[in-house]
Amino acid sequence: MRISKYVDVSQNEAIMKGMANMKGLGQSIADKNLKIGIQQGADLKLIEQVCRKIAKGKEMPLIAEELEEDESTIKKIYDAAVNLAPDFNVEKVYNILHAK
Repeated sequence: MRISKYVDVSQNEAIMKGMANMKGLGQSIADKNLKIGIQQGADLKLIEQVCRKIAKGKEMPLIAEELEEDESTIKKIYDAAVNLAPDFNVEKVYNILHAK
């Protein structure tokens, strides 16, 4: 008995291609989310480092030099963090920076 007699094979092929495309799309979304998560983690780590150095009384240019980052990047973090002193909350600083 031939299955193709009872089932439209071309329709099944189209469904299989569609499923493969959906799998690829899902992987693409997962890859994008992974990249976003990695970047967010790196941002949080940098904010944490800046906050620690502010707590030690270091000024913004020295912090930028020690962390080997652009002063403009550190200035944004520094300005947001100083407004929360002495309670440096890394997530609050992150949210302030990403609300703009």
